[in-house]
Amino acid sequence: MQTRIGFLSQIIVGVSILKVWNIFGVRTDVTFFDSFFTMLRSDWLNLRDINNCEYGVGALLVAAPFIAFYKKDVWLTRAAVAFFIYVLVVVRLSPQSMVLGTLGDVRYLAPLIPLCILIGVRALLHLCSGVGWAAVPVSLLIFGTNIFHGSWTSLSGFPNPVLRSTIASYLTELAIPVPEPFTPTAAWLNEHVQAGQSVWVVPGYVSLPLMFLVPKIVYAWQLPPHSEGQYSKLPPIHFYQRQAPDYIVTFGANVFMADDARKAGDRYELAKYLPIEHEDKFRAELNKHAFTSIPHEGNDIWGVHIFKKVLKTQSANK
Repeated sequence: MQTRIGFLSQIIVGVSILKVWNIFGVRTDVTFFDSFFTMLRSDWLNLRDINNCEYGVGALLVAAPFIAFYKKDVWLTRAAVAFFIYVLVVVRLSPQSMVLGTLGDVRYLAPLIPLCILIGVRALLHLCSGVGWAAVPVSLLIFGTNIFHGSWTSLSGFPNPVLRSTIASYLTELAIPVPEPFTPTAAWLNEHVQAGQSVWVVPGYVSLPLMFLVPKIVYAWQLPPHSEGQYSKLPPIHFYQRQAPDYIVTFGANVFMADDARKAGDRYELAKYLPIEHEDKFRAELNKHAFTSIPHEGNDIWGVHIFKKVLKTQSANK
């Protein structure tokens, strides 16, 4: 009886969750074949970038099923099967774009790292059986460099593939930090923007590091306009396009979004242009990480633009 009640309660809870958050929901304007091949493409991107991000060594992951069959290694077989099943399931259930993405969103696959290590080590031990002394130098090449990952080739999908030792690259980065766009932007805002003035940052996620570096300003347009009823006590500056901000900070090609604030007679002028690489190239995933600074090629679109609102009295004088 208790088993039946427990089973029934699980069904009720599961159906209730599924009614609110349907993880199997598919857009109605996508055909079955479009969805099927889009999923296959997403599977490939995630499998490719598991290797590129060095969660596991691609060469060993591919060879593992064959080694397991030849050596009759049941545990290696189970590990390889578990690996592929996990990838297929998580890619379909995780909130990532299958249509527009060009990179695998491997942050959802981080729990695979211990399994990838097990598969790689077990496969390597089989390959080096009989010549155990070779396991040490071979493992240093396999796990200490990206030679066997192939991420240094054009097939990896990296825009600027390079042969490297990732461990050495991390140590170098710790000793000599790579320049990033947030510190110089925050320095300018701290010097020129007064406490309490409003700043709209584009894209929105860039405002998060700036909030820690420049806490004295008001970060405008953080909430959608339809949420005004829920947050009725907040000033209009917090809602998208309800009140023009004092400054606009745009990173990269988002400079064109500054037009959203040029309304109701408000006018902005360029207060500062920072010719720096605008992207944060130090994400945890190696396919979004650069160990060296990216040179600025003189294209103004890819810098940081800071616009200041011109008061109507000033505009009239001009």
